[in-house]
Amino acid sequence: MQAVEDESSLTVSRHRPIRDQVADNLRSAIVNMRFTPGQRLVEQELCELTGASRASLRQALRVLEAEGLIETKNGLGTTVAVPTRDQIKELYVVRSHLEGLAVRLATEQAGTETDRRLTACLAAMEGALRADELNTTLLKAKDDFYRIVFETIRNTTLEQYLGMIHRRIPQMRATSIRREGRGAQAYAEMCEVVDSMLARDSARAEHFITLHVDNAGRAALGDVP
Repeated sequence: MQAVEDESSLTVSRHRPIRDQVADNLRSAIVNMRFTPGQRLVEQELCELTGASRASLRQALRVLEAEGLIETKNGLGTTVAVPTRDQIKELYVVRSHLEGLAVRLATEQAGTETDRRLTACLAAMEGALRADELNTTLLKAKDDFYRIVFETIRNTTLEQYLGMIHRRIPQMRATSIRREGRGAQAYAEMCEVVDSMLARDSARAEHFITLHVDNAGRAALGDVP
């Protein structure tokens, strides 16, 4: 396994379950492409990077494997997953429909506090775009957008299913947002979504979030064979 930069950032503390911290840190490393698709993950090296025991590391790896971020094959060990073209298409089709429903419901249920948070979230996206922090601050602002939506609709079933999808696509999101011009396009789409939500136009908001996800899916496919 290739060495990664700033290895100390993967080290865990003792204030949360070690398994959860290791899973979070490795997930972040995969999302940020510190571990690249197809790269082999060696347990001993990961233990040294994280400071975790082999038992805790294996528990964390099982979590990431269940999320589809890594895969283990007999004789080949554990590697960062390389999603196929069909898998990407399937995930984004489901994501498009579920996010459309979530945004429509949030638009119908939104109040003054939701409006304030959405406006602040959009401002954060604009700042990230201007600072060219697409793969960090912009994606974090988009995560905040989904958090606002979930907290507005309070539909645990929908949140659980969308959460499952979101945990499967962090690499794809990171790949998508780095495509030439995609950051500006994504921000423009989110402006339409938020403006529609503020205007309480649920059909328009649903249309633009669906368009946003569909465009993200096409960007994520990129050069995938």
